[in-house]
Amino acid sequence: MLIVIDSRKLDNETKVLIDNFIMLYEYDATEDCCPLPLVKTRQILKKMAWGDRCLVKISDSGSKINMPQFLTKQGFTFKVTPLTETIIEIDIRT
Repeated sequence: MLIVIDSRKLDNETKVLIDNFIMLYEYDATEDCCPLPLVKTRQILKKMAWGDRCLVKISDSGSKINMPQFLTKQGFTFKVTPLTETIIEIDIRT
């Protein structure tokens, strides 16, 4: 079973209690143009702890090139999966 929690809506005491959970972050960037997908993904990556995952959907051609380059340079483990002819999903793990 997978539970998705939006940690932005939690108080600090609750955040401490869920430190033992693995977080799944999802960002649909299909409507965003470069450089916004990279900027927002970097913000998510800063929040991620070991074991967390982030799923990013991208349609912008520049972001499709820049995002994997950035993730490789930063040492993240990720997998790129084409969802449609124009949209890819990047599964990032820490």
